[in-house]
Amino acid sequence: MPEQKKTRKAFRRLHEIIEDDWLPIDNDGPSVGMAETDYDEHSLLPVKKEWLDRLQHEPGRTNQERNFFKKMMMKLPKESLTPMFDAMPTNDKMLVFNITNLSNSSFILIRNTISSKAQNRMAALEKRCLEDCTKAKMAQSQYQQRMQELQDKQSREIDELLIDSVEAASEEVALTQKVMVESYVEYAANRRIAHAEVLRGQILIPFIADSLSVVFAEVSTSKDARNIFSRMVSDKIVSLLTDDATFLGADERRLFSLEKNQQTVPFAIIQVNHRPETYAKQYFEDHFLLRADQIMKLIREKLNAVNTNCTVTVLVRLGTDKIPPRKMDQDRLRQNLLCDLNSIFAKYIRDRLRDEINLLNRFCSKDPRTLQLIQTRQDVLNHYDRTVRSCEDGLRLLPEKRSHKYEPDPIQMKTEILYPRELCVLCLTTSHTFRECKMKRCSICFDLFHPAVKCEFKCDCRKGFVHAMEECTLSKARQACELRGSALLEARIRNEEQSPTLST
Repeated sequence: MPEQKKTRKAFRRLHEIIEDDWLPIDNDGPSVGMAETDYDEHSLLPVKKEWLDRLQHEPGRTNQERNFFKKMMMKLPKESLTPMFDAMPTNDKMLVFNITNLSNSSFILIRNTISSKAQNRMAALEKRCLEDCTKAKMAQSQYQQRMQELQDKQSREIDELLIDSVEAASEEVALTQKVMVESYVEYAANRRIAHAEVLRGQILIPFIADSLSVVFAEVSTSKDARNIFSRMVSDKIVSLLTDDATFLGADERRLFSLEKNQQTVPFAIIQVNHRPETYAKQYFEDHFLLRADQIMKLIREKLNAVNTNCTVTVLVRLGTDKIPPRKMDQDRLRQNLLCDLNSIFAKYIRDRLRDEINLLNRFCSKDPRTLQLIQTRQDVLNHYDRTVRSCEDGLRLLPEKRSHKYEPDPIQMKTEILYPRELCVLCLTTSHTFRECKMKRCSICFDLFHPAVKCEFKCDCRKGFVHAMEECTLSKARQACELRGSALLEARIRNEEQSPTLST
C-alpha cells in the first residue's frame, strides 16, 4: 500500500507539471535543410510531454529501474523539475525523422498530410483488427476443444485423425494470433503517426498510451510483451514513413520524404549535495565528470537553517557511456589531467606560439608593434606552460593505480543519479545494467554467480564488512577455518581461471 501511494503521488506531480506550470520555451534554432520555419513558439511542449509520458509508461525490467521514475519525481522539487525538463535533449531515444523537402513546402502542410493519411489507414484497420481478434479467439477455442477431446480419448484408444486435427488447430492459433498482432501493431503505429509534431525541420512521433498495448500484452505469451510491442510499433512507424516519397495531397509535383534520425543524445540527471564553496562547480567537473561531458542545466535549491549543505540538480550531456561516481574519485581527476595534457592545447598551440615568437624575433624584433605581439604571445605561452606544469604536478601527487581507500573530500560532495534508469553502479556505465554486468562477483571467493553475503566461505562474526573467515581478525574464527585447509584459496584460483579478465 505505501508503494502505491508513492506511485500515485509521483504521477500526480507529473501531471501538475505538464498541465499547470510549464514554462515558455525558446524555440530559436536553424532548421534541418529547410528555408522555412513556420512552427509556433510552444511547439516543444508536446516533445516534453512525450518525454514525460515515456518516463511514466516505459516498463522497467528490474525493481531498481521501475523505481527510478518515482525516485526522481519525489526527490526533485517542483521548481527544479520544470526548468530541468525544459532543457532536456529532444531526441534522446525518440522517433525523430529528418524531412527532405523537395518542393520547399510548408512544415504544417507536411505534418497535416502525414496525420490525415494515418487517420485514413486507422479507419480502414479498425474493422480488420476486430475481425482478426475474433478469428484468433475462435481458433484458440477450437484448439482447446480438440485438446480436451484428445485427452478424453487417450485413456481408451488413439485417434490419429484427432491428433492431426489438434496439430492443425495449433498451427491455426499461431497464424491467427500473428495476423492479429500485426493488425494491432499497424493500428497503433498509425495512431502515433496521427499525433506527429513538427520541430526545427523534423517530424517527432509522440508516445500515445492506449489500450492496444494492453490487448497485445493479454494475447502474448512473452513476459516482455510490452517491450516487444513498443519495438514492433516503432519499427512499423519507421517502415510506414520512410518507404517512399509522399505527395502533398493531390499535387504530385510537391514531394517530400522522411528519413529516421539516428542521432541520440545521452544525458543524465544528477542531484549533487556539497558544502557551499565558490569552486564547487569546477570541483564537480574535475572529480566527477569527464572532459567530454557538458553541463547543460544547473539548478540550485534554497538553503535552509537545518541543512547547511547545498543541493544542486544538474543536467549533463554525457560525452561517453560513463556516469559520475557517487563520491569523489581521484581516478576521474587523473583521466581529466591526462586529457588536458594530451589535448591540442598542450602541444600544438605551444609549438605554434614558439614558432611565431622565433619568427618575429628574427625578422622584426625592433618594431614596437612587433614587440607588443611578441609579448602577447609570450604571455599566452607562459599561461599554457603553467597549465601543463600544474597538470604534471597533479599527476605526480596522485597514486599510480586506482585506490579504493577513503579519500578526504574538502567539500564533502556526493552525487545521486536520478536518470538514466538503465545503468551499472559497479562499472559506472550506461552500456549495460547491473544485472547484465560481467564484472560483479563475490569479493571472497571471486565467484560470478553469487554475492559475498551468500558465500560459503563467509565469516559469521558480523564484525565490519563481509569478509572471509580466513581473513577475520578474531582468533576463534581463524581457528575454526583451519579445519577447511586451503579450500578458499583453491576456489579463488579456480574462479580466476574461469574469468581471467577479472584478475586485475
